[in-house]
Amino acid sequence: MKLIESNIPDIDIENIDKEKVILSDKIINFIQPFFENYDSDKIDNFNTLKIQLENKKLKVSQNKVILENTSLKYNRQKKIKKLLNKITELISTKLINDNKLKHEILILVKVVDTLTNDKIDYHIFEIDKIIKKRFLSGE
Repeated sequence: MKLIESNIPDIDIENIDKEKVILSDKIINFIQPFFENYDSDKIDNFNTLKIQLENKKLKVSQNKVILENTSLKYNRQKKIKKLLNKITELISTKLINDNKLKHEILILVKVVDTLTNDKIDYHIFEIDKIIKKRFLSGE
């Protein structure tokens, strides 16, 4: 295609602003699909990442609950172990001479798994009190 220079404009000089708007619309219409494709890819990628983030948050919350439960179980088992060690200390020092005390400790050992944490703490305290009382009184 040959371009010929002439003094005749391609557009009306009177409507130059209107022609600029028309030309800009054509340019925008030509370029817009490129941006739409780029934007749609980015939006899809964003949505995918958002879904992945929600899934990971859910997994973290589930793992948190599992860890909290495990920690509670571990602390409970530590208390039970401490209680049983105190009972062992009572037995090894031969402080369980009373039949009533023997019977109570036997029942305590049988039901130790069903006791609440507060009850376990109470029994640990009571056994400590018995041990201290027996050693201080000289028996």
